[in-house]
Amino acid sequence: LFAKHHNKIQFFGYEVANLILVAQQLWVANESGYGLNAETLAALSLLLGSALIWRFDPKARPHLLFYGGLALATGGAFLTAAGYLWTGLSVVLASLETARGGLGVLNGWTAEQALNMLPLPMTISIHWRVARWSLYGYCPLVDYVVSFSPRLGRFINERPFITSTLIKAPLRLEFIGKKVLLGDWIGAAVGLSWLLLGDLALAFNDADLQAYAQRSESGYSLSRDDLDAIGL
Repeated sequence: LFAKHHNKIQFFGYEVANLILVAQQLWVANESGYGLNAETLAALSLLLGSALIWRFDPKARPHLLFYGGLALATGGAFLTAAGYLWTGLSVVLASLETARGGLGVLNGWTAEQALNMLPLPMTISIHWRVARWSLYGYCPLVDYVVSFSPRLGRFINERPFITSTLIKAPLRLEFIGKKVLLGDWIGAAVGLSWLLLGDLALAFNDADLQAYAQRSESGYSLSRDDLDAIGL
């Protein structure tokens, strides 16, 4: 099911849940600011990030993956400010990795233009410079950390969707647990949707995992080489 319909499941798990969270906060909030608290701003930032990534095209709009990652990271920061420290930080880290992937796309785009001796459009040049400046300290830090384990570094770079799920999914439990303790069952359902639908479906964007799932569903017997190829 996840392998065949992961995009639809991911959309429902993330976007519908975020819309429900926004509606709930605007409806029930008794604070000043008409419900525009940190939790509402987190959901709005996550919605914006997902919309930018949905519009991303590696040829026509190569910059949108980077900006989508930044918007998602902002959403994680707002979650942290709302009192969900570990859930928020996990979203920030996973989203910065998305932004780093966006910088990689821009690097490849500009390199291809140079290889073909084509001029670099001014707008793309600006986006590229913004991305490089924004992640100036983050990218070397990641390179330094993964230098201690080249195998881990390869996994992070080659399996970004699974990496993102592994970072975010376990720490969603903080958000869910706090919502349950507060008796906020709508909020808890939103957290479960992020975890059980959004994060799991996100992992199935990984081509090797998707192929593994489809072969398993069809009753195909996987060899040891097949399992090694997908990291199992």
